[in-house]
Amino acid sequence: MSKVDGVSLLESIYPHFFERENIKNLPDEWICDEMVLFLDEFEPDIYHKKLDEHISFGCFEGDLADLKKEVAKVVEDWVDFYNGKHRAYCGYVDGKIASFCLIEDMGEHVINGCKIKVGGPGCVGTLPAP
Repeated sequence: MSKVDGVSLLESIYPHFFERENIKNLPDEWICDEMVLFLDEFEPDIYHKKLDEHISFGCFEGDLADLKKEVAKVVEDWVDFYNGKHRAYCGYVDGKIASFCLIEDMGEHVINGCKIKVGGPGCVGTLPAP
């Protein structure tokens, strides 16, 4: 997928995205290319890390109010995004949330005749040390 394809895909998901004033007026140093990870080429076995037994990762399955409380400690404005519509993936230390990330399912789209399923992370945070 080329950069032009990426722009086209984003426009199909979020029409007029690049016409928004807050996007058009971003300073150049804040602009970056989005990452694309083609899962058919992804080799998860090369990413195995030996972690301390107190560290774990996984989709959040607890009480949403507990997750929102932790999110508010990082960026209070993000709490409303954690509303149960999308999965949240968390890092845990001793079973307690240490980091979090929304995983949004953005649906299936066709780019250059190729059907792709799109998802994206958002509101990624790491809790301050206690």
